[in-house]
Amino acid sequence: MRVHKAVWHFAVTGGNDYARRYAINRLELDDSMQIERDSKFLRGRGGMRLRSAWYKLGDKECKRRMLVTPDDTFPEGTNGILDERKRGSRIRAKNTKPIKL
Repeated sequence: MRVHKAVWHFAVTGGNDYARRYAINRLELDDSMQIERDSKFLRGRGGMRLRSAWYKLGDKECKRRMLVTPDDTFPEGTNGILDERKRGSRIRAKNTKPIKL
């Protein structure tokens, strides 16, 4: 799960205390660790609250904030959040057997 840099900036300025602390502390991590920890945070309750607060801003305000805080690693035409949780697991469960027809 990934979010635009504007969402992290919003977490520092307008997020709850937990999101604010995480957004500030994440800047001290190296890139590979930051990606891993960001994804874990965003899938948890802190991320749920941050996403909810971001969506409450409305599309117009979100777009404005994303223009003010550019992120060239993020695709255009999104609302600032790439929610990868909707993809199914790529790993087959160990206890399942293929169906014989």
